[in-house]
Amino acid sequence: MLSHLYEETVALPPTQRAGASNQSIDSLLTSERAWLVRKCAMIIRNADAAEDLAQDTLLEAWRNRKKLHDLGGEQQEQRRRWLAAIARNVCLRWLREDHHERAHRLMQPSNITVNPGTMNSQEEEWSVDLAPAPDKYGVEMELERAELSALLGEALAHLSEPLRTTLVARYIQGATHAEMTQQFQVSEATLVQRIYRGKQALRSVFTTHLNQELASYGIYQPDTQPGELVTRMWCPWCGDDHLVLSENAQSSKRLFRCRSCDTTSGGSSKTSQWQKISSAAAKYTQLIKWLYSYYWQTIDQEPICISCGGPAILTVKEAPDLPARYHGIGDQPGIAIACSQCQRTHYNTLSHLTFDLPQVQRFWKAQKRITWHQGNQIEHAGISTLVSTFQNKDSAKHIDVLVERQTFRVLAINE
Repeated sequence: MLSHLYEETVALPPTQRAGASNQSIDSLLTSERAWLVRKCAMIIRNADAAEDLAQDTLLEAWRNRKKLHDLGGEQQEQRRRWLAAIARNVCLRWLREDHHERAHRLMQPSNITVNPGTMNSQEEEWSVDLAPAPDKYGVEMELERAELSALLGEALAHLSEPLRTTLVARYIQGATHAEMTQQFQVSEATLVQRIYRGKQALRSVFTTHLNQELASYGIYQPDTQPGELVTRMWCPWCGDDHLVLSENAQSSKRLFRCRSCDTTSGGSSKTSQWQKISSAAAKYTQLIKWLYSYYWQTIDQEPICISCGGPAILTVKEAPDLPARYHGIGDQPGIAIACSQCQRTHYNTLSHLTFDLPQVQRFWKAQKRITWHQGNQIEHAGISTLVSTFQNKDSAKHIDVLVERQTFRVLAINE
């Protein structure tokens, strides 16, 4: 949602003539500013830049205000169609001038080098650390872009050199047709044909060789989206199989489940507004971030209800006192958050809570395939302590989270 600050009006330059017609057009244009901000934000997916682009649109419309008058643009429908066309051109120009550099940077973490003669690709399943993350972009969105950049590099490697270098120059480096004809020493007709053939070849690669890889990023052919998606992520609790994503569009529920140990993690947009992303890894990162912010705020600060937001009571539970569905991966304790207002109780376990910690998330993303086990109860600084351990499936690398037995507060994290 856009904040109310975008509702303010922009002062247009004074008109050369003081006639009532021009004054009316100025008022009509400035009255559309809030709508234009939303329109620009929808095109570029960047609320911060939308405000400036809306202002640029209004200024360009003002300079061509005679056209609006000739079109009979006093009617809102005609006026908005005219403004929308200007806004689209302004936004596309901004995307072309400013975002081809971002796309180029996103290609680099996947070790995709863009040279006239060669292009190498090395698959990187997913790594939030490799993706640049400016403050105005969500981590999940940057993660998704990094994933898709890696997939694009893999697809481009299947193309012949002329087609590959042409597509990279046009859509990654943002070169114009004039620059490309000079760089490749070809005619305009040959260049246009290469671009067309390159896009067709790329589409063929995605629908044949990389069909499954494309699906793992949440991208499907029309009318082929399955009810469940087997992701590229290994289960962080057993490490024996991949996580499966199930989503319910009507309730906006999102559930990740391991086919081997049946461990699940999930959430609903009723309690969190999901950012619009498509890749499974980005969705899982988004879910884990929300779970971490809720449960660890409840543990470290003040217990609140996940359903109604009212005050709640947190208690530590032994394994037998937890519901049966939490007994799947070992005899582990957990917490119960009981709300006296809506009479609901929510549970979580030691393994899930510690997995949500940022340090453990970084460990998982670095190791790719890990497994969880609970260590023996120990004394740490004179405090009764639980040990939650995540270990690389194929090596001795591990991370230990030490949790106070009575409160579940984190005492130490050792990697």
